[in-house]
Amino acid sequence: MTATYATVKELAQFMNIEGVIPGRKGVGSDRIKETIGTGDASTTRFFTDNAFVISDTYSLVYGATEAAATSALTETTHYTMNKDDGIVTLTGAGVTLISTNIIYGAYSYCNIGITDTQLQAALDRAEVYIDEMTNNHWATGTDATPNYNQVTDEKHDGKGKYDRDYYTDKYPLPNVSTLVNGAITADDGTIIVDSTTGFPSSGYLTIETDKIAYTGKTTTTFTGCTSVSAHDDNSTVYGHVIEISGTGSGTSPTWTILKINEDYDIDYKTGRIHVMRDDLILNSIYTTYPPLRVPNRLRFNYQWGNETIPADIKQLCLMIATRDILHMAVRMAHGAGRNDFSPDLVNVDEDWIKETIKNYTNHMSSNV
Repeated sequence: MTATYATVKELAQFMNIEGVIPGRKGVGSDRIKETIGTGDASTTRFFTDNAFVISDTYSLVYGATEAAATSALTETTHYTMNKDDGIVTLTGAGVTLISTNIIYGAYSYCNIGITDTQLQAALDRAEVYIDEMTNNHWATGTDATPNYNQVTDEKHDGKGKYDRDYYTDKYPLPNVSTLVNGAITADDGTIIVDSTTGFPSSGYLTIETDKIAYTGKTTTTFTGCTSVSAHDDNSTVYGHVIEISGTGSGTSPTWTILKINEDYDIDYKTGRIHVMRDDLILNSIYTTYPPLRVPNRLRFNYQWGNETIPADIKQLCLMIATRDILHMAVRMAHGAGRNDFSPDLVNVDEDWIKETIKNYTNHMSSNV
């Protein structure tokens, strides 16, 4: 998992370990881009003056002079960047485009010799740690495919006729839905909708009482769909599936997909699911009074996570990743035989970290 709570650039700036090209220290002189190399219609490999380039900070342009270099090169189409080593490799299209012009670059780099890969790994570990310690997760709900966590076939035991409330093991659940754009024919492999924003890149959908698996999506279609029945235009598509089994104990379950607002209702904030169906509630094998009438099984497919990333969570991720990087710096100093560091600095944010984790912790409430 690639961390989304904070970026490598934000971490470098937070730790004040970001060097920049063009430099900011020139006095009374123009701050010029770096000359990365001159094309000759065949050379593909060039080097930045500084390795340890930071993600999402670099841009390359080309021209006969820096003043004339107003045309940008597009990553992947014209070049690839090995950020850790500062290597620019032109594609065939890039070689042709540049011809004999000069390549100029602007970028940020880590000025203490830690690679972009190492900084990203520290952020990834920090995000996992935060989620584990808080039993919580955050995403940006406005993204086309938010970084929610996905749960498949989470099983729950029945609780009887009079206790109809069930709770997903994780919460909150994002309220994700869209409308069908054009009638669906049975066995269609592609479903056209108004928008797929908020849905995972693959998973399950509910349309009325159909559970539909899909393997991919575009901005307005779900692709690789299976188990599709016919549905009318403007039918609502939901990003979660609630199923109940009405088969007896000791037999393979047959699952019935429940329809929202008719067979169940849902509280997205708490993950509470209230089952309304009476016909799938079974009598217990015990016939003594009172009858237990326990539904056999339920299972849920859903995404979970908060729909925004609070500033405190971003700060927390940066502090935990910084602690990780400082440990790395201490090890580097030991390896080089240097002792010019203060061990107390490694845990300088520890109290704030603990307090923030406590404030954002979700307590397990599944089926209580």
